[in-house]
Amino acid sequence: MNRRTSKFLIPFLMLSALLMTLSSCRLDIMTDIMDGYDSNPFLDRKMLGSTRQGDDEITFLLFSDAHLNRKDEDSWAEDNTPYLEDFLLDNIDDYDFVISLGDIEDAGDINAPELHEFLKFFEDNGITYLSALGNHELQSFHERSEWNALYESYGLFGTVGCYTYGDLSIYVTDSTKRIYGRQQLSWLEEAFACDSSRYKIMITHVNTYSGGTFDSSLLFFGTADIAERNEIYRMMTKYGVSVLFNGHFHTGNIRSNHSTYVSEFNAAALHSRELIKSWYTPGYFYTCTIDSSASQLIMDTWKIERGKITEEKSESFALRDGMN
Repeated sequence: MNRRTSKFLIPFLMLSALLMTLSSCRLDIMTDIMDGYDSNPFLDRKMLGSTRQGDDEITFLLFSDAHLNRKDEDSWAEDNTPYLEDFLLDNIDDYDFVISLGDIEDAGDINAPELHEFLKFFEDNGITYLSALGNHELQSFHERSEWNALYESYGLFGTVGCYTYGDLSIYVTDSTKRIYGRQQLSWLEEAFACDSSRYKIMITHVNTYSGGTFDSSLLFFGTADIAERNEIYRMMTKYGVSVLFNGHFHTGNIRSNHSTYVSEFNAAALHSRELIKSWYTPGYFYTCTIDSSASQLIMDTWKIERGKITEEKSESFALRDGMN
């Protein structure tokens, strides 16, 4: 190793060691994620709707990281929400509800006209909408309660709690600070333990794991506390929570199978982006069908590339049936 190589390698190794150490520390005692709640919000189960008699399927559309009003000095971000809206209107009877995994407005501006126009689209078209909270929602120092009030003003749902649709329970959790916190984990386990729903899934913003070999999402974007990640997977396994959906890491489309009935899917961003005029990233959204006759979730991945929507692939997740 020559002197020039060691000049860069040693600091890199030191930084990597520091990041790995931090990622394995117990960070959940550093902040109170569940501030503003006097009691367990996951026990107050809210109904999104109910399946039609004789219908064995629940269908929903899922997206993450719309980043309305994103503007960078050396890149541009294409707003793909109009294409998403057109897709929904063309297939309005096909989906029971829509899920957002957070980071809707880039600067967290709760008064942004584009944000209100987007939410009004769901209200005007009678589309049930459920949203997790992203880290960008907190950038303008708006509290979770303010975002809850905003969604409620449009007849929509969010941001922390348990929501049901037929035999499905959807747990919406807060990971905006890259940790869950001991209180939230404790409340989750309490709610899981008394939930008799046939199927259970979780949604949150920050990827809990979803990091492959040499994938920067593990150190820089994923959950900062490895012990919390293991605790999430333990509870999912014990209480039959089959799939964890999250976003945050924009290139996404990463699936991690913890076991036959426990998976995590990290969704790619809805917005498109181009860096230095040569690196273009398409936008993505997903349509999901829960087939109770087969106890599986079928997910289709849709790509938006320069305004054109194409179906990219289809895959299935095994669901643990709480009735068996």
